[in-house]
Amino acid sequence: MENERMTVGILGCGLLGQIVARGIAGGLIAGYRLAGVTDTDAALGLALGKETGAPFLSTLEGLLETRPDFIVEAAGGSALKAAALPVLRAGICLIPLSIGAFADQAFLAEVRQAAKEGGTKVRLPAGAIGGFDLMAGARLHGNLRVTMANEKPPCSLQEAVSEPLPQDAEKLLFAGSAQEAISRFPKNVNVAVAAALAANGPAETQVTVASCPDLTAPRHTIRLEGDFGRAVIQVEPRAGENQRSSTLAAYSVLALLERLNDTIVFG
Repeated sequence: MENERMTVGILGCGLLGQIVARGIAGGLIAGYRLAGVTDTDAALGLALGKETGAPFLSTLEGLLETRPDFIVEAAGGSALKAAALPVLRAGICLIPLSIGAFADQAFLAEVRQAAKEGGTKVRLPAGAIGGFDLMAGARLHGNLRVTMANEKPPCSLQEAVSEPLPQDAEKLLFAGSAQEAISRFPKNVNVAVAAALAANGPAETQVTVASCPDLTAPRHTIRLEGDFGRAVIQVEPRAGENQRSSTLAAYSVLALLERLNDTIVFG
């Protein structure tokens, strides 16, 4: 019955938020309905609300008043930092896509405390990569070393640098920790922070960012080595319309919701 389904609010009505909202409204996953959508761009939010039959709420407070079971954040790191604590203190489970914000250790500590106060959790989707269970197990096994290479077409990185990127040669733009990477590339390396959180933490996970003209979509390569052995995880997700975010990230949210409503759960 309708009132037995769990409810989901969408914070951010851009490409990724649209995919999640459409997946729920269209019945791609069972057991959920939309409680509402919100965005600072009212036209975008109204259009998505009309398409999916979900009410458009002009503010986060309005969305919180609908008391959804989950709020999916697809609005960017700044929006996540503004919304996370109110959402969690209201006792609502948060599913964030802008995971890079958690490289800020002070913010992460506040999030943990707010979740405890609200008696709820933050559920991290796999995003455009995978293998979180492998990384966590390898970390517990001991002596884990993690590196992650992020290779992207120049068009997806141009906004993050001041000089024109070459169209005929690869260029290494960054080498350092995941914590440093997200401050330099706030829209491009959320996946690196997600992997770091599952493994050794953003300060201890080494990351490279490179512009690669031969690529038409991003390529992420994670290398793990420790007492467990060795592993390489490589993912080449298709980029979305904005060339920065993979649509796989949105579908990973739907997959997470599907798992949470199933009787047999991976991980």
